Amino acid sequence: MNIFVGNLSFSTTEKDVKGLFETFGTVLSVKIKKKIRPEFAGFGFVSMADDLQAEAAIAALQDKDFMGRPLSVSAERPQPVKPKKDYKEIKRLRMEAKAKKEETVVVF
Repeated sequence: MNIFVGNLSFSTTEKDVKGLFETFGTVLSVKIKKKIRPEFAGFGFVSMADDLQAEAAIAALQDKDFMGRPLSVSAERPQPVKPKKDYKEIKRLRMEAKAKKEETVVVF
């Protein structure tokens, strides 16, 4: 199960987060998100092998003080799937709309 961990201290490392979550079970990976600049973004994701262990970690660590900040911990929500744009269809529809517009123009 993937877990979102927010409100991390800017000095937090992946090793720190892994150590915190390992008390609840096997941690497969920890990824702390970075901004475009090398500064730390303040959130990351933890992947745990067992869903029950992950749920226990979420319940125990929500709002827990970690490195001077209260953590925001929840199950990772799936990203919505964006439909692919059909650019040929969009172009065709625009051309049809333009043609209809030109047909309705009345010249005196």
